[in-house]
Amino acid sequence: MFAPSANNGEDGDVRRSSLLAMTNLMCRGRKRGLAGVLATQRLAKLHKNVAAEASNFLMGRTFLDIDIARAADLLGLRPQQAEQIRDLARGEFLGLGPAISRKPLKVTIGSVMTQPKTGNASGLVPLPSVSADEMQGLMLPPEIEDEQPAPVVLTVVK
Repeated sequence: MFAPSANNGEDGDVRRSSLLAMTNLMCRGRKRGLAGVLATQRLAKLHKNVAAEASNFLMGRTFLDIDIARAADLLGLRPQQAEQIRDLARGEFLGLGPAISRKPLKVTIGSVMTQPKTGNASGLVPLPSVSADEMQGLMLPPEIEDEQPAPVVLTVVK
C-alpha cells in the first residue's frame, strides 16, 4: 500500500511521496541499526527500492511464478532452487540476512508461546449477547413513518 511497484490508480504525487518516505525510512533505520519490517503476501507488488533496503528476509510459501522469481532474486537463488518455495509447510520460511544466515536457510517458526491479556487464546472478542432487533436498533436510527424528508432548496449563483 505504501510502496507499490506499479501505479495502482493513486495520484502520482501521492505515490511518489509515499515511496520516497518508505525508502528513506528503511534506509535511515538500517543505517542506525533499526530493522524495518515489511510484510506482504504479494512480493512482486512491493517496490524494489524499498525491498532492497531491508537487511533480513523471511520468504514463506507462495505459488505465483512472478512472486517466486522475485523471492529467488532477493534470496540469490537459482531458478531450480526457487521451486522449493512452493513446497514450504506452514511455519516454514527461507531466511537470509545478518540476523539469520549468510546463505538462504530453511527456518521453522514455532507455535505462539504468549497469551493475550484477555485470556482468549483465539484473540477474538466474543459476539455480543443481544438479539438481532436490539443490534439493529443500535446500528440504525428508529424509523419514523410520519416524518417527510425536508425539501432540498437549490440556490442559483451567477
